[in-house]
Amino acid sequence: MTALLARIASELIQALGDALFIASEEGGILDINTSAQTMFGYTREQLLGKPLKLLLPEHFPHRQAENGVSRVDGQQDLAAVPTLACTKAGTEFPVEIAITRLCMEERSLLCVQCRKPSGIIDITGPKKVAEALRKSVEELHQLKAQLKNENKFLREVVDRSTEHSEIIGRSAALARVLEQVQLVAVTSSTVLISGETGTGKELIARAIHQRSNRSNCMFVAVNCAALPTTLVESELFGHEKGAFTGAIARRVGRFEQAHGGTLFLDEVGELPLETQAKLLRVLQSGEFERVGSGRPIKVDVRVISASNRDLELAMRNGRFRNDLYHRLAVFPIHLPPLRERRDDIPLLAAYLVTRKAHQLGRRIEKISDTILDRLNAYDWPGNVRELENVLERSIILSPGASLRLDAIHLGSAFPVKDYERHTQTNVKTNDCNGDTLQVHEREYILSICRETDWRIKGTEGAAKRLGLNPGTLYSRMKKLGIKRPKAL
Repeated sequence: MTALLARIASELIQALGDALFIASEEGGILDINTSAQTMFGYTREQLLGKPLKLLLPEHFPHRQAENGVSRVDGQQDLAAVPTLACTKAGTEFPVEIAITRLCMEERSLLCVQCRKPSGIIDITGPKKVAEALRKSVEELHQLKAQLKNENKFLREVVDRSTEHSEIIGRSAALARVLEQVQLVAVTSSTVLISGETGTGKELIARAIHQRSNRSNCMFVAVNCAALPTTLVESELFGHEKGAFTGAIARRVGRFEQAHGGTLFLDEVGELPLETQAKLLRVLQSGEFERVGSGRPIKVDVRVISASNRDLELAMRNGRFRNDLYHRLAVFPIHLPPLRERRDDIPLLAAYLVTRKAHQLGRRIEKISDTILDRLNAYDWPGNVRELENVLERSIILSPGASLRLDAIHLGSAFPVKDYERHTQTNVKTNDCNGDTLQVHEREYILSICRETDWRIKGTEGAAKRLGLNPGTLYSRMKKLGIKRPKAL
């Protein structure tokens, strides 16, 4: 910023016909123009940093006194003072001097204008320079704030666009979704993607955008649940400078950023009802107004929305507008949870392990069939996001080239080994009886304890058989109400 201001000031100085000097409050020369070099016989480099008094004869202070000015200290403007100046060769010549005090970014400067006596010096020249500089500083601050916001947004776009490059899977459920994506992508219809958290709704939205004729324009994603209620309209539609406290510059909203492209509204069910009404207007008319402005702005944006909530239930409860729902859900797509596409788990696991291992600087060459069976048997309430987290944690806990079985933590804070697989199998076959996982877990631990004569520690103990630390087994027994019989 300082370098840019110096360049602007230098250009303005060179534009004036009189000899012009910019000096510090102490009188040190900071810059001169070409006319000053011609008039005084110095080069710019010879004068930078030198005191102004170098150009004035020693008796200059007395000549000031004769003209009713005690001293030139910059405390007030000085206009049309006749005096003598000295060239580099030592020759004195008459000049008229005007001095103007400038305040730039809390720094005081002196602008000294010199002219050979042929008329009255116009002291408005330096003031015009100062005013032009002040306007330039204000515009630069506004541009800096705008660029900062745009750069932050572009970094977010790049990070999100490189996070997932492929949709992994070959199950029939996923194939149906991809068929719908292919059909709707070539249209401009709004799409509503529903599904549990972690199923990849944004990934599907990106796939629609990439297969559409808008793929050369921007894909802008907004998490509506993360927006503060007071700022949601500013985020979507932008605001004018001074529209509210803290609005120091005009801000372009996400709709303007997505012009010609696609706007993805994730968790659209979290929008306030007032914002829902304005969103409906944009969908109907293709125009909106920035906060603090009455001028409508036309945009060409395709809207894809997503929600893990039941929006039809939200409509019945009055939390979501009926008319907005039907505008958004022209083409609904439902993403199946991971438990309904178990055929994709091995492929997803291989892809995620490869990617995460590379990010962590590790090399995993093998995923055992036992681990894949365990992953396939779990219901994954957090879907692909939970699978990704489980595999990343297991890579960290597996120092070798293959994942360790006891590093796979599913739905609990401690490693689950043989007894978990046993109880999961029993739950699967006895769900019709209403039994729970804890019931089968308790029965299995009890059976192992009886087989080992209630020996918990040691190579022949129950903890070893179960693949747990003795302390962990004691904790599980306490939680499940398992106690050693007193007779033993």
